[in-house]
Amino acid sequence: MEHKDIPNDGLHEPKDIVFANAGEVYVADGAGSGSWSQPPLPGQGTAMQGQIPVATGSGSISWNYQPGGWAVYVDTGSNLVVDSTGVAVTVDGAGAGTDETQLPKGSSASLWDTDEFQPISFDDLYAVELVFQITAQSGATSVDIAFGDFETTVSSTSGIYRVYAPVCKFEDVGPQNLVMKTDAGTVTITDRKIKIVQLYGA
Repeated sequence: MEHKDIPNDGLHEPKDIVFANAGEVYVADGAGSGSWSQPPLPGQGTAMQGQIPVATGSGSISWNYQPGGWAVYVDTGSNLVVDSTGVAVTVDGAGAGTDETQLPKGSSASLWDTDEFQPISFDDLYAVELVFQITAQSGATSVDIAFGDFETTVSSTSGIYRVYAPVCKFEDVGPQNLVMKTDAGTVTITDRKIKIVQLYGA
């Protein structure tokens, strides 16, 4: 008897079902095997970092940034020389890709203005992504980046860098600078882009 002709009460459960947790499905690995795991959300593979699934009300989901809004600012590519005393990062917002169509509720102006960020309200939380390129360095081995209560360090080696601060909080609602400084010497920064997403706010 061929397997397709076996009566239902004679069929066995799928392989390794005894090891699967409730709600898991079998996902093929494309190499003749697979594993049991939670089913991926539709569109998860192409969702952008920081986006969340939102029910459409018709049985499906869409991927959107956190409620509250966001904005992206792209520089036109002018050079910025960073030294060990520190400089405020400039992003002029004149570059292609700048987008303020999804500003957070309560924002009466741009989130970013040339070299400073303006929190909307006290205790707001933001996610911030900074992309930049180091094109030259002299005497520097690392670059410190500080924005609100977020700090990190990257190498001064030439290349493209992406720094992601998943949560930023600021002590007041006054203008805030994103500051870079080297451990010594200088680095030259170009191709700057900053994305700001409001995570929590009135």
